[in-house]
Amino acid sequence: MKTSKWDKIFDGCVVLLQDSADRIDPYVPGGMSYEKINVLAFCVVLPVVMGVSLGLNAYLFRKLLAKGRQLP
Repeated sequence: MKTSKWDKIFDGCVVLLQDSADRIDPYVPGGMSYEKINVLAFCVVLPVVMGVSLGLNAYLFRKLLAKGRQLP
């Protein structure tokens, strides 16, 4: 079976996360693993970044409407 480009990218990301976990492990109480980094990235960091982005977009949209401008 031929390995696709996306499989290689996914495998590279997994290796990167595993190496990162191994490097961070001595400094984190309770240790660090691939699974913990994955949860931290996708269940904590990503929702926070998306929430900030959404809030900023709403703020800028309201500011645009307050000046009487229309969307293009």
